[in-house]
Amino acid sequence: MFSTNRISYAILPWLLSAAMAIVLVFPALAEGAPEVAISPRLQQLTEKVQAGDSKAQDVFWAAVTKEGLPMLETGAEEGLVTMTFLLRAGNGADPRNVRVAMMVPEHPLYAFSPVVGTNLWSATLEVSDEAMGMYWLAWPRGKDGNSEAVFDYPHRDGIHYEFFADPNAGHSIRGTIQPQFPDKKMSVFFASPDQRLPYSKAQADIPKGTLEHKTLESAAFGGPRQVSVYLPNGYSEGCRYPWVLVFDAENYLSLMSTTIVLDNMIAEKIVPPMGAVFIHTGASRVPDLAPNPRMEGFVRDELIPWARKTYALSVDNQQTAVMGFSHGGLAALNAGLKNSDLIGAVIAHSSSAWWSSTLRPPFSLLESMPPEANELARSFTAGQKLPLRFYMDVGAWEGNWQVNSNIQLKDALVKKGYSVSFRTYEGGHDYLAWRETMPGALRNIFSGRTEAAACVSSQQ
Repeated sequence: MFSTNRISYAILPWLLSAAMAIVLVFPALAEGAPEVAISPRLQQLTEKVQAGDSKAQDVFWAAVTKEGLPMLETGAEEGLVTMTFLLRAGNGADPRNVRVAMMVPEHPLYAFSPVVGTNLWSATLEVSDEAMGMYWLAWPRGKDGNSEAVFDYPHRDGIHYEFFADPNAGHSIRGTIQPQFPDKKMSVFFASPDQRLPYSKAQADIPKGTLEHKTLESAAFGGPRQVSVYLPNGYSEGCRYPWVLVFDAENYLSLMSTTIVLDNMIAEKIVPPMGAVFIHTGASRVPDLAPNPRMEGFVRDELIPWARKTYALSVDNQQTAVMGFSHGGLAALNAGLKNSDLIGAVIAHSSSAWWSSTLRPPFSLLESMPPEANELARSFTAGQKLPLRFYMDVGAWEGNWQVNSNIQLKDALVKKGYSVSFRTYEGGHDYLAWRETMPGALRNIFSGRTEAAACVSSQQ
């Protein structure tokens, strides 16, 4: 009834333009991938049904849907959890068509297996009790007319899938992955019930900052660029606030709840009152965020000067950081490299550190990285040490290139003498993971910046 193959993980870089990734069942092995497992509760259910208990299935289903899916159980070893996704057949639905999808790139979609003697179907994984991430139920396009699609994906098996939220998920977030599917509900899992951090949840009784949306005419891009600006509660022109420049505004302002995180952390005095400037990317995301003269010129010569002139944001590079994920993390690293006189800290979540100006598709990120990969690591180590600090993280499930390139970059920076805080989290190339690791990144970079030091006279 259950397979014992491992799930294989890899990176498909050109899907990173949508910052999406898919989990699949695949017979090859991959280091760090969760193993398929057997659920003790399902075994008990099967035994009860086979013993003639006609109410066992209904009682079980009522219990697990009240708890919220996926179903969590203690794993075979300390620190492990079995995580079971469940479907109930009926109303014309055929679970043989359904797959589980997660934010891990380039994998076959994970199939359900029937639970003997019931109309339930299951998929069980054994994961670390620190694992977290987003997931969906994936149907071939047009096969589920009763639900609203979150986004769609033409898979390499030749089937075009539509992705849906799990109606019985215990946790969910809202946001946008593809522009044609704005503000959709996304199912999420936390392998430990106490794992979710409080900073990403809106609190009714704390002061809130403000968010402004602006259009800048960019000479570097030859047209308008959209930016959004967060200002803390109590913002005053008499101060100079520390601030962070953020790539991928569309995702940081929706799925990743950045303004809520800032409100909560400022209210608890974990970070000082601070601002944030978000760059919108849209359809041109990958070419805009890979190192290129247009974005470099926009950031250095247009956006940073405009932000500091228009708002009471610090002109001190040590009070200024840049942040991004995936290709946005690559852009953040490059912005620090090229502008250390303006930017003093880099936050890079799951950055595309493997990037090189000479790499061209097709190539397989399951294989060993070629010598030309990791160009920025060579750039950072070739020149003089810059006045930069780094926070970096990467998911253990993200695959060879993504994990190893970030580790190699971290090692190169540390060897050069840089201060680097590095974390490997249990998950994939995943917005939820980045949302939950972001508070630690902001604390690492900004917690030492006291309010008294940050809020100085704008005349000085």
